[in-house]
Amino acid sequence: MRYKYYIVFLLLLLFVSGCHPPVRNTAEPTAPAPAATPAEPAAAALADHQTLIAPDTRLIYTRHARCRMSCRHISEADIREVLREGHINEAKSKQEPGRCPAYAIEDERNSDHIRLRIVFAKCEDEVKVVTCIDRDDEFACDCK
Repeated sequence: MRYKYYIVFLLLLLFVSGCHPPVRNTAEPTAPAPAATPAEPAAAALADHQTLIAPDTRLIYTRHARCRMSCRHISEADIREVLREGHINEAKSKQEPGRCPAYAIEDERNSDHIRLRIVFAKCEDEVKVVTCIDRDDEFACDCK
């Protein structure tokens, strides 16, 4: 007799719950995006490095960077593309005391189908392009 009550209870529970198993959210949890100020683009639209170096910031090219760009056939447009679409390689980036932090920003394949790493030094009032690296090909550059 007791079993009838359990069966009725279970049937009632299934009926009330709609007989549907719970839906699980399989997406990875995301942290809430910080609120954007009116002068800044929405944070969700920015890559991690773009909060440090805006894609349209004025860039100063070092003599070494210009030499590497010439030797490796990398254009200023390629540099901008990496800045817009790349990601920071933390292992190749440096923050040394007394010096401007250097960020190595890489892309997987740019519009020219090459993988680039561009090192930017972000100082207080300027951003310098320090060097440019083609991650797939070796070039015999004579840049000092």
